[in-house]
Amino acid sequence: SSVHQEILSKINALGLKSATIQAPTKGGIEFSVSWPDDLTLFSFLRTPTKILFRVSKAKCHHISEVYNHILHQHWNQFFTGHIPKISVTTKKSRIYHSKKLETAVQDAFKTYYQHNPPRKIGPNHPFHSDHFEVHIRLIEDELTVSTDVLGAGHKQFPGKKVSSASLRETIAAC
Repeated sequence: SSVHQEILSKINALGLKSATIQAPTKGGIEFSVSWPDDLTLFSFLRTPTKILFRVSKAKCHHISEVYNHILHQHWNQFFTGHIPKISVTTKKSRIYHSKKLETAVQDAFKTYYQHNPPRKIGPNHPFHSDHFEVHIRLIEDELTVSTDVLGAGHKQFPGKKVSSASLRETIAAC
């Protein structure tokens, strides 16, 4: 649609030529951009209340498969050694016990950091925060692992003023 093309042209105008619109989604637009161009977007985007960076996708039929999948991701590029808040959703999946799945994911993070000590990153690094959240979505045995990169909006860009309310909430209050 013309709205999607307008958004894509604005993203391309920022110098992010790798961006492509994937599909309109309920409540937003899904687009793809190469790493680390996506980090550049955070300082320009004003209205999103959540930006999910898809880490990986996989078919999983058992909790042990989810555990192994989480364990083999490169979490040191996102986190500084802490175990992030975990948000789990399961629908129409063989794995239906959300609390067991959340525990398995937390255990995978603990094991990962035992074998891969966290790297040191500076305070101005976009992921330098303990407030990020990992979203585990298991829908019809399809695992999607994402991290909410706006989880710590007030700490993301030191020196820039970021309001506590999103622009949508601010406009709604008028």
